[in-house]
Amino acid sequence: MDAVEHPCDGRQYSSKSQFRRVTRAHGCVEVGNDAARFKTPQKPKVDRAAVKTSIEKAVARVNRGERISQ
Repeated sequence: MDAVEHPCDGRQYSSKSQFRRVTRAHGCVEVGNDAARFKTPQKPKVDRAAVKTSIEKAVARVNRGERISQ
């Protein structure tokens, strides 16, 4: 990791284990996780059967002559 200044003692640390050791030594707790920023969000699952049914219904309505009024 890049060197960061520790808020408890003001020193620079480039080792995460040393940073955490100083945090615990001062009675503090490390909160949060930056790794979540770098994860790609999961796309919602598409219910293909529902999409297919919806398309079939729309095609049937068009074939019956229904039109959307504007």
